[in-house]
Amino acid sequence: MAVYQNEGKSWHFKRYPETTNRSLRSWSAADELLMSHFEALRQQPDFSPADFGLVLYHDRFGFLSTVLHSWKPLCVVNYSSQDKAMRQNLTQNNLPLEDSRWINPLQVSDEASVPALALMKVPKSLELFELYLRHAWLLSKGNPDFQVFAGFMTRHFTPQMLKISARYFEHAEQSLAVKKARVLKLKGPKPAEPELSEDAGMEALLKEISWKLPAHLVQDKESIPLKQYYGVFSADAVDEATALLIAHLELKESDRTILDLACGNGVIAKAVTLLPSADREVHALDDDFLACASARLNLGEAAMVHHYDGLDMFPSDFFDVILTNPPAHLEHENNIEVSLSLFKQASKKLKSGGSLWVVAGTHLNYSTHLQQWFSCEVKAQTGGFELLVCTKK
Repeated sequence: MAVYQNEGKSWHFKRYPETTNRSLRSWSAADELLMSHFEALRQQPDFSPADFGLVLYHDRFGFLSTVLHSWKPLCVVNYSSQDKAMRQNLTQNNLPLEDSRWINPLQVSDEASVPALALMKVPKSLELFELYLRHAWLLSKGNPDFQVFAGFMTRHFTPQMLKISARYFEHAEQSLAVKKARVLKLKGPKPAEPELSEDAGMEALLKEISWKLPAHLVQDKESIPLKQYYGVFSADAVDEATALLIAHLELKESDRTILDLACGNGVIAKAVTLLPSADREVHALDDDFLACASARLNLGEAAMVHHYDGLDMFPSDFFDVILTNPPAHLEHENNIEVSLSLFKQASKKLKSGGSLWVVAGTHLNYSTHLQQWFSCEVKAQTGGFELLVCTKK
């Protein structure tokens, strides 16, 4: 349990998802610097707390939403695990959940009031950074005094952040570095450009990528379009690892219940639906709300899409096959703990003799971990990736 002290109060935090790495906390120096700049803003003579509206973006572990709970911030929540982390830390600090307001990153139309400030922890994905900025820009409704404070570690800065910011805000300045963190301050929402008009809402950041089908999936078309929101993996094409899995994908007639785990835009589940028809029940699951929204667009009624960070919603011995290109990072952290947890859960949700297909970088050495629950074989390799087919013991 980590303790943060602010304004004479002590706040207790526990990370979710849990980690065995004791050096990792629920906040970073970037969060602390955001708090410092918010406190400096409060000291200005024209600050009016009575009608001050606050929005929080990318508060992955519930730090800002807990420490700033008394301001009743509007929290934009993209991840199921983020929702759980926020609830856990609010409860840990005896703060009522009903005082919190949470919306998803595509939801803007219901907000009647105009906030004064958005605090954002800059995400690793610059596409997601732009999506959050657009969301804040829409919420501002052109209020010239609206500001965004975006915190980041200095080593993660890229000039592209300034280029993206300039699409939505007139003024941008960086703070001095403190503990290797900085805050990017944005002010003055710009008038809408035609392609980014307010009328387009968040759909302005819905894009289309072309997926060239492998030969065994070609029906009447050699390629099909896939839709996905900014920030969904992978950005501009079906990634090499996923393509490797799909190229070798084959299912038995008896494989009737299938899960695309960590589904992203749903392309693996889509591939399952294009295989020679059997009466299959196809599911897709992801922690990321935007990924699930994209997957629903691509899958329609061909699969059931679940926004969740684990498999406990499913009964034991439920799936015949689980297919996954699992996450190997949590933001800027190299972190396979989430994937290992998913593998363990998968072993309980697969039927006896069911199979888990895992595609990943060879350097991750997943087979060593998977052997706790499965008998594994390497089905294919290309570049630095391998496809493992693991049969439940």
